Amino acid sequence: MSDGPHRCLPMHKNWQRVAKCADMDAFSCVDIATAVIPALSQDWKDVPKNLITALKKCFGNDEQHSLLTRASDIEALRPFNAGPSLSGLIIDYAVQAIKRTQCGLNVLQSIFENATSEWAYSRGRQIEEHFYRKSDGKRALNVRTRIENGIGQSGISDFVSRILGGSYSRNTSKIVKKDGLDDGPAIL
Repeated sequence: MSDGPHRCLPMHKNWQRVAKCADMDAFSCVDIATAVIPALSQDWKDVPKNLITALKKCFGNDEQHSLLTRASDIEALRPFNAGPSLSGLIIDYAVQAIKRTQCGLNVLQSIFENATSEWAYSRGRQIEEHFYRKSDGKRALNVRTRIENGIGQSGISDFVSRILGGSYSRNTSKIVKKDGLDDGPAIL
């Protein structure tokens, strides 16, 4: 017998941990938020560093260079980042920013934040769909709501700032196991 639908979730172990926290009421929203960043960090490892470097050059401080960059130059990066992926979302947001003639590192920060947030919410919907298949609708809806709340509190902006700063190390924050007599979910 399975310990829950999160065990057979066809996603990386970090996203299984997010699903487990969202499924069990013993984990708070803060615990879910703590689990989201390592999962996103793992997904960011699939984003090629040359894409990040190219976008930094396109949206750098040299505004004249950025304004001369065409959406087609960014689209040219797409064949190396095919399929539905975080890289594809980043390219989509970058093309939109170029078409609006936006430039600067703050725009690049916004591109990365929006793409990462959209990716995180889509992963939450994938988890919800899995729970619909393996469990009941009420449980699946509860899991999705808790994941969305966790994503909202996860600090994606700080995470993206670390990526722009060149820090690719995995977030080592761990979910603290609550096994003491006084430990457990917060009493509201």
